[in-house]
Amino acid sequence: MKKTADYLKDAQKALNHKTDGDTMRWLGVSRGAVSRYLSGKSVIDSDDVVWKIAEALGIDPAEIMAARAIERAERSDDQAGFALWTKRFKAVSHSATSLFFGSALLGGAVEAVRHCILC
Repeated sequence: MKKTADYLKDAQKALNHKTDGDTMRWLGVSRGAVSRYLSGKSVIDSDDVVWKIAEALGIDPAEIMAARAIERAERSDDQAGFALWTKRFKAVSHSATSLFFGSALLGGAVEAVRHCILC
């Protein structure tokens, strides 16, 4: 399962950030915060940061928020919280995957109809 650091690293690549300073300025946080997020020493605590990352990746922020809650549950050894947020993460990431593939299939169906109409 992805960690918040993984999402941040993916966003850095998507935005072509060359340094943590680029990421620091983009997120509006300290260089130390970026370093702690990337190393996994800190879980991303700001919803604003989560939203910026989600927008950069084109995903639902709820996916990153669920991953964040899982990390917090793991760190506090909260097994019930871990189970709950793992279930929620799967639901959010599954619905996003379904939406992506559903729209891809729909696009193919529309193209097929267009092709038939033109025949």
